[in-house]
Amino acid sequence: MQWSVADGKAALAFGPQSTAPQIVVGLAPGTETLTANVAHFVGSSPQFNFEVYDYADPIALHFMFICDNNGNHVGSADDIPGLITGVNDIYRQAGIRFAQASVSYTNEISWYLNSEIRNIQQEIVNVMTNTGGLEIYIVPNIAPGVAGRSYPNQGLLMTNTVSAHILAHEIGHQCGWRDIYTFRPDRPPLTMPLSRDHLSPADWNNGPGPQEYYPRELPLATVIKRCLMFGLTSGGNDIPAGPIKGYDKEGKFGSVPVGTQGMNRFPKHDN
Repeated sequence: MQWSVADGKAALAFGPQSTAPQIVVGLAPGTETLTANVAHFVGSSPQFNFEVYDYADPIALHFMFICDNNGNHVGSADDIPGLITGVNDIYRQAGIRFAQASVSYTNEISWYLNSEIRNIQQEIVNVMTNTGGLEIYIVPNIAPGVAGRSYPNQGLLMTNTVSAHILAHEIGHQCGWRDIYTFRPDRPPLTMPLSRDHLSPADWNNGPGPQEYYPRELPLATVIKRCLMFGLTSGGNDIPAGPIKGYDKEGKFGSVPVGTQGMNRFPKHDN
C-alpha cells in the first residue's frame, strides 16, 4: 500500500487487486496518523502519517523578459500559465500555490548580451523591488549548462519559460532548501541502501517492518534523485517531509534540508 492521488485528493492505493483507491480528505489543518483496516491482513494494521495544511493565498510571481534593442528575447509569455500550473502541481505536496501577478519587458542590450556575467545578473535581479512576491527574470544565458539560478531576497533567473521543474527547484531555494547530491568531486558515490537513519521519522513512517514508505533495499541515491532539490536538472519533483542525508554542494555528507519541515512557506523577495 502507498500514498497516491485520486480526483485531486490524497488516496491510499492498495494495488491492482483493488477496485478503487480509498480517498483521504483532511477536515482541518494538522498532523494525523491514518490506520488502514484491511480485510484478512495478518499483523498490525498499516499506519500512514499525513499532514493537512491551512489555506494560504497564492504567492505572487512577477515575470520580466530581458530583451535586446529590437525587443527579441528568449521564452514566451504564452508559456507562463502552463509553467505555473506545473509548479503548482509540484508544490501541492507542500500546500503552497503560486499565481501570475505581472509580465513585463525591458530593453537592455548589455544585459541581454552579458547575462552570464555575475555582476550583470545581480543588476538584473534588482530591477523589480518590493513586489510582495517572487520575481523571475528570463535571460538568454546564465552559465554553461545552467538553466536557472536563485539570488536569495532578490530574484530568480531562468533561460526558458517551459520547465516547471527548474522554476520549482529555484523557488525551493527561496523556501530555504539546499541542493542535494549523490556524488561530489573526490567523494565516494552513495551506493548504500536506504535506512531509517537517512530520513526523518515522518518520511520513514512506521517502519521497520511492512509499514515504511519505501521498498526494502532501495538505494539512497534513488531517493535523492527523486527529490525536487537534487542538484542536477535530471532530478525529480518529490518534496519529502523532512531532510534527507546526502552530499551538499560543498561535498559534506549529512542531513540536507529538502522537505516541508522547517521550510519558509511564504517565500518573497525582501527588496
